[in-house]
Amino acid sequence: MWLTNAVSYLRKHRRVDNTLPAALPTDEQTVLFMIEEESRRLLHTAIMELPSRTAQVIRLSLEGLPQGEIAAVMGVSLANVKALKSIGIKKLREILGPMSVLLVMISFIHVYGECGK
Repeated sequence: MWLTNAVSYLRKHRRVDNTLPAALPTDEQTVLFMIEEESRRLLHTAIMELPSRTAQVIRLSLEGLPQGEIAAVMGVSLANVKALKSIGIKKLREILGPMSVLLVMISFIHVYGECGK
């Protein structure tokens, strides 16, 4: 579930332009931005290690396509898409290992806000 939340967060906050914004008001925001970008890079690197059809399902999910549309785009059944997505998430957990904790933390911070504020 945590990886699903992290993937959802990354999909929602996906940037087209990977450059640093012109002005960030605080050092804390700069650090959070850098962590977010590194997390995104780690996830995309891990996705490249997946089998091609599994990686395609994960990428299309990150782009925000619903599973039904992914099935249509790929020319496979909805059940196949669900299975490939499930397999992909499990393999990403294995590939990312301890680094997956970073994705969870970022997802948590952005969903629930900073602790103590």
